[in-house]
Amino acid sequence: MRRSRLRGVQLSLALLLLGTLPAAPVQAQNDEARAFGGDQWFIGGYYRQTWIPGFVLAPFFERAPVISNPGGGVTISHRSRSGVSAELGFGYVPYRFSGAFTADGNLVEDTEYVRSKLAFLHLTGSLLWPIELHRMLDLEIGLGVDLGALVGAVRRTEAYPDSNGKFRACDRALQPATTGPDNDETGAAIPYCNQALDSHGNPIASNAASTFGAHYNATERHIPPIMLIPMLPHIALRFAPHERVAFKLEAAFGLAQFWLGFSVHVGLGLSRPAATNTVDALPVPMAAPIATGRVLGKLMEKSTDRPIAQASVKSERSFSAIETDARGLFVFDKLEPGPVHFEITQPDYEAGSCDTSIPSGGGDVFLHCFLASRPRQGAISGQVKDEQSKPVAGARVEITGPANTLVVTEAEGLFALPDAPEGAYRVRVEAAGFFIQLIEIEVRSQETSLPQVILIKKSGNELVTRKANQIAIKQEIAFETNSAEISSSSHELLHEIADLLLRSPDIELVEIQGHTDDHGDRARNQQLSEERAAAVRAWLITGGVDAARLQARGYGQERPLRPNDTAADRAKNRRVQFVVMKQATAASGP
Repeated sequence: MRRSRLRGVQLSLALLLLGTLPAAPVQAQNDEARAFGGDQWFIGGYYRQTWIPGFVLAPFFERAPVISNPGGGVTISHRSRSGVSAELGFGYVPYRFSGAFTADGNLVEDTEYVRSKLAFLHLTGSLLWPIELHRMLDLEIGLGVDLGALVGAVRRTEAYPDSNGKFRACDRALQPATTGPDNDETGAAIPYCNQALDSHGNPIASNAASTFGAHYNATERHIPPIMLIPMLPHIALRFAPHERVAFKLEAAFGLAQFWLGFSVHVGLGLSRPAATNTVDALPVPMAAPIATGRVLGKLMEKSTDRPIAQASVKSERSFSAIETDARGLFVFDKLEPGPVHFEITQPDYEAGSCDTSIPSGGGDVFLHCFLASRPRQGAISGQVKDEQSKPVAGARVEITGPANTLVVTEAEGLFALPDAPEGAYRVRVEAAGFFIQLIEIEVRSQETSLPQVILIKKSGNELVTRKANQIAIKQEIAFETNSAEISSSSHELLHEIADLLLRSPDIELVEIQGHTDDHGDRARNQQLSEERAAAVRAWLITGGVDAARLQARGYGQERPLRPNDTAADRAKNRRVQFVVMKQATAASGP
């Protein structure tokens, strides 16, 4: 008899995890309401998208789908004078999904297709404490608990893989008659849609979902009807443009799921005034409200009055710092009368401070603050190595850019420019027995650039020489057949050509000429010669040669060196030449 290991206990445990629902939204502390001295009530509605990722079910199933469902609800919340919000609500979350589940056994016997039409109807309660970020913006952090009923049904059916490997529900026993990689005691292949048998081995329509055997549209019996689920934490970002209207972006984490959502809350206009003390039934006069003021500040650079953005401004009277905007502006409000001190920091400026005072009658105070600019510079700290990563001592390192320097590497191949104004730099490295290497680096303010320069050793066999109006090469540049891709066997030759150009600054312009033999189509030969000349130019530019000193031109088969009569002559005609088009002339004396 087939004995399935996908038991009701496993599925029930998974359903318990699915039921880990978030606490309902809560109304955060509202500063405007507290200013009136009383409690307030709010009514709200919310939308949530809940995810049960596959890794949550991984400890229980080898195969399980990712489950995602929307949900919603309504809430009524009470916010006390102390700022603590309490909320009660009613919510609905459907758990509708279908997919293949595989228990911890073999693929054939332990895979079933599960269809869920569950829903969680629940009461929810929450407590939330706010952290003020701005006059209209709070960060809320709290905890909650859900109590409700899980209703609906889950049905289980044997599953088989289709031609694409996706598992689908079997129609009935042996329909389809697909077999898997597992065999029974007799060595026969076991069908995915196996026959359900009773305890005597007789065929039946389906086993009960709570027993071993094949299942066909069987109802799962191990579903907990009532669930009590704690949740921690519940996080919300609350925006309140008005004292009786609030919008929230929310996220929460349960035992086995998470959700994202939003909610809207509207004040009911029901508030309880703050309590007053009485003596012999006579009212005691309440203290007059304290006038408050605002500081409207602008942060600028000393000597230039240029506004400073993204600076952190902090006052001992405020829980959190405020960042200046693109115009250098910042605002602190609800400040009681008296002196106010600000500490200001910004990475590109020296730290500073600013002071003012709120008058006894409150009101707005305008304040200008200034910071001194730090030198906008960083540093360069590099190393020169050979192709075996060994340090190269005695290398001549020339650094040019916003600052220039010339240094010689020490035993460890190190070089440095400690105080380098920010900007683009070029590093040129020369060492005996190596090709010149040129790299470009960027230095940022308050950062250290760490270039690693790798030098390539010369072979000692000189292949490139300079003549009056050309750069002569003793070996042809090799390309892949009918292609502009340069063969790796020619890289050393190109390094030597680049090295000669870097050591010859008087050569102002070189034409890189591509030539072919007359074999093949004339138009294709022209195109190929142009592409090969351009490929050589691109290689030399990456090797550090200024692009303005190089131009590429293809001549196709129009300029042969020899008649294209033999294979040897055609090989001579397939070539790249370097013609000096312009070079500096020495200045004549008086």
